[in-house]
Amino acid sequence: MIKVGTNYYYEHVSSEPCPTCGRGGETEQLHIGKSSVGWVFSLRIHPNQGIKTLEDWKARWAHGGQIRDEYGEFVSVDEMLNLITQRSHSNGLRRHKPDPAFPLDCQPGEGTYDYCNYEFS
Repeated sequence: MIKVGTNYYYEHVSSEPCPTCGRGGETEQLHIGKSSVGWVFSLRIHPNQGIKTLEDWKARWAHGGQIRDEYGEFVSVDEMLNLITQRSHSNGLRRHKPDPAFPLDCQPGEGTYDYCNYEFS
């Protein structure tokens, strides 16, 4: 299957299950971003969770958890980093244009990714 646009998510257990009844152990899911053919990677930031840069994502991934794409496939941290930082397209990569009305919504990243501070699919 050719994937022209794929979302990626970081999942980790946000609480331990109750030792008595076994309930709990909630899994939290954070949107990492989206890979679309011909575009820089849309790297989703979560300022309220301390994730404002790619380095913040790397630190989060170092604490465990797992990365999955929207199709349920597991992705390693190395694969995720390559998807974000090693992008190219024969016509060049398009960047997201910041909207002056919403200056914090999308800003250029340090490489082949933009930082996006909004919900998207």
